[in-house]
Amino acid sequence: MSSSDYINANFISNQRYIACQGPTQNTVTDFWRMIWQLKCNTIVMLTDIVENGKMKCMQYWPDEEHTESFGNIEVTHINTSYHSTHIHRRFIISKSGGHQNERWTIDHFYFNKWPDHGIPQHTEYILEFRNAVRFREGTTSSLVVHCSAGVGRTGTYICIDILLNEMLSGEAIDVLACVTKLREERMHMVQKRIQLEFIYDVLVENILTGDYDIDVNNIPKEFSRITETDHSTRVSILEHQFQDVIKQVEVRDTDIALKEGGEYANFNISGVFIDGPSCEREFLVTKSPNENSVLEFLMCMRKRGYLNIVAFDSSEAAPMYLPRTLNETVKIGPYLLELINVEGKDVCIHSVLKVECDNNSRIEEFEINHFQVTIWADGNYPSSAEILKLSDILSAHQNEQFNKKIAVHCRKNFHKSGMLCVIHILKAAITSQSVVNIVRLVRLVKKIEPNIIPDCESYAFVWKVAEYLQNESSLYSNFVQ
Repeated sequence: MSSSDYINANFISNQRYIACQGPTQNTVTDFWRMIWQLKCNTIVMLTDIVENGKMKCMQYWPDEEHTESFGNIEVTHINTSYHSTHIHRRFIISKSGGHQNERWTIDHFYFNKWPDHGIPQHTEYILEFRNAVRFREGTTSSLVVHCSAGVGRTGTYICIDILLNEMLSGEAIDVLACVTKLREERMHMVQKRIQLEFIYDVLVENILTGDYDIDVNNIPKEFSRITETDHSTRVSILEHQFQDVIKQVEVRDTDIALKEGGEYANFNISGVFIDGPSCEREFLVTKSPNENSVLEFLMCMRKRGYLNIVAFDSSEAAPMYLPRTLNETVKIGPYLLELINVEGKDVCIHSVLKVECDNNSRIEEFEINHFQVTIWADGNYPSSAEILKLSDILSAHQNEQFNKKIAVHCRKNFHKSGMLCVIHILKAAITSQSVVNIVRLVRLVKKIEPNIIPDCESYAFVWKVAEYLQNESSLYSNFVQ
């Protein structure tokens, strides 16, 4: 009833949390009244607004740089930032007619990788998201957590948070006892067996990688520490990390060659998707096409929307789909590719291709932005500044485009293309977060494709780039200008 002040929510664990149903049209005003009365300053949202065609939760906040009133509560949306696991919004809440100084900032964290009645694809996602929530500033009130019904995903997240806090303080943990206690405080918390199993999986992953959370300001000091040789074993701590923690991963079957069925089932290319800071499946990492696969490569790029392509082929072995001179055309099956613009940069050549596709007598036109990397000779890593500048060029291009997806290909087992993706993701994390976990990031990517970061040398290069980015920020800023 619209006149009711009832809201479907419960205090959990001595008021450390509020487990809540996702706001609806009838409850949104009461939701914000609850936030105001309890002076909450952090909201965790675990559902999308619409899932599988069904409304799960209304958008209970205004668009960015707008203010909306909910009863006598005013909410102003001041900014939004996008991260690899979540969207972080900041609101200012105030009360019309109230004391002018009575207002505060609310951090809203939307985790976008958790399907209804299911679990996130990777345990690393929820640990990285929890870190973002955990290391927020100025939190003293109850943490508001909601999904749609406020029991399945909500209960699972709260259970994980409670147990990880207990582990951090050195307490013995009891998963079933924790779930039972949650259900005493709110019915049906942790709905599915798969969600209970996921809790155990997250705890195991945290045991393996939780100790590697590091303040970004301490990256140079930590890199220096782990590159020292352990005199008892005569290998470095960094090598121990790679051999004992990173290399021992269960490889997931995420190859797109192509096992999903439907219109892509006959594409004869091999590659993997990697989520990035801009969107899900931001990167498609694949092998450079040859004369037998180039047509299917172009078909896949068009169908899947990967119209930004990074190629690690040498200039002597430029991709066969790439025209060599301005206004030259290349015909591959139904595709006619014309080079309409070329811009040489320090680390790559940016080409713009106009593509015409004869699709059953209907001509379809689109553009491909192509970046041919010029800095990475076989066997020699580029400098940290060079690989960061390449990442920066891609970031600037993404900021100008609606389509953020990037396909990256190289000739040798995803080594170079995978490294670029790791650096691109890590750069975004270091520049937007207070805490990062390089071990966890590399483990996650190697679960997706084991040939990425194949050895200790490549793992050390990731750390070297991270150290450079953090320790030489002023030099880096001058380099990319």
